[in-house]
Amino acid sequence: MILYVIISLLFVLFSYGFVDAGLKGTIVSLTYGNRWLAGSIFFVFLISYFGLYIWLLRNTKGFSIQFLSKLLIITSLILACSYSMVSYDVFNYMTTAKVAFTHGENPYIIMPIDIPNEPNLAFTRAANKVALYGPTWILLSSIPHVAGMGNTWASMLSFKMFVVLWLWAMTYVLWRMTKSVKSVIFFAFNPLVLIEIGVSGHNDIVMMTLVMLALMVTRFRWILFALSASIKGATIALLPLMVHRFSWRTAFWIMLGVFVLLTPLREELYPWYAVWFLPFAAILVSEKRMFEPGLSIALTIGLELRHIPYMIMGYYEGPGPMLRILVTLVPVAGYLLYYRLKIYKS
Repeated sequence: MILYVIISLLFVLFSYGFVDAGLKGTIVSLTYGNRWLAGSIFFVFLISYFGLYIWLLRNTKGFSIQFLSKLLIITSLILACSYSMVSYDVFNYMTTAKVAFTHGENPYIIMPIDIPNEPNLAFTRAANKVALYGPTWILLSSIPHVAGMGNTWASMLSFKMFVVLWLWAMTYVLWRMTKSVKSVIFFAFNPLVLIEIGVSGHNDIVMMTLVMLALMVTRFRWILFALSASIKGATIALLPLMVHRFSWRTAFWIMLGVFVLLTPLREELYPWYAVWFLPFAAILVSEKRMFEPGLSIALTIGLELRHIPYMIMGYYEGPGPMLRILVTLVPVAGYLLYYRLKIYKS
């Protein structure tokens, strides 16, 4: 717990070196002053988090669900206090909610940029687009919007705290479904989950928690499924599981397939979309199926490494796309080679 707290507190401090120029008058920071150093420090944080993660997975018998719950609550609350350093989506959530609930406009018709003198435009990306998410998320976003009381920093924190609550809910659902400490560790303490949910505040955890509830319960399951699908739509692919119970392995490959095949149609493989298939990999851990969970860990390592080329270069173009593909594929290829050799030796 001490290691997680120390590393997370340092990560929070590090994150504020990435504060957007629209939120700060003059930027003189580590990020803009020495990008190579910033990328290197982020890499060290990833090594630290993944090292702790692997250690937890290898020592599951030494931990109770009560201890892990406390560790997750403390770690995620600390990380929620960070600046959203690797994604601007939380600011998009904030501005879209402001369009709907402060200005009283339809966010599917009115773009943030259409609101005159809107201060959030100084730091919001994709302000020239209408709402990118379904009505379930728009309605839910009213909660952190009200809690933020119109203050930029308070709103950022309230949106991130809000999705952290859903992370806790997902962890509880996985525990109820598996009664496996290892499954809880596998999902909740994966560094991708901690960073993309705790630090960046992505709403994918809300979509997946609702669909996992729909797959677990019998009452209101179709309502939960509809609510999930009306956030981003990715969970529509799980409709066959709602009609006929397939294996959790099938569910894993369905969502991994959606992730790999459909996300490039949006723009590219966003790291936080891994939250779509990680819950099913966590369940497979409880069934002692190791290939898919191992593949998931390798893929999450590669996906988090995708942030580093931009940190170092400061732009997405040029060699950026090729570098992001390379850092994603290397851990996956390494795992597949390891697994192949392991089977060959056995």
